[in-house]
Amino acid sequence: MLLIHFKEAFPFIAGFYPILLLILGILIIAEILYLFERHNPKKYKSLWFVAKRKLENIFEVLLGFSAIGQVYVLAREIRIMQHLPEILKWAGYIGAALIIIYLAWLVIWAYLKLSQWIKVRR
Repeated sequence: MLLIHFKEAFPFIAGFYPILLLILGILIIAEILYLFERHNPKKYKSLWFVAKRKLENIFEVLLGFSAIGQVYVLAREIRIMQHLPEILKWAGYIGAALIIIYLAWLVIWAYLKLSQWIKVRR
């Protein structure tokens, strides 16, 4: 969807040089991701293995940029200030639920550790 409506999704990227810089940035980030991957030394010398990994990294970077573009379009289309009280209310509910889940997990973990400690002491 973003490739079809690229100018509407990214109005600040227009012209030859910004698009060229975007492509170079994608390639540089893909190379950085490739350098930080762990490789099997036997397969590392294979040309097809290297080409497959680099193409995979390019698609990962494109997927990340696509997600950023979707968030940008969504933020531009939705009037955030109109829905801000509802968003904050639900964020509070979700935060409270996460805290309760974490505390329940902490109590269960402490119970299991205490049981393990008591069993070792006997």
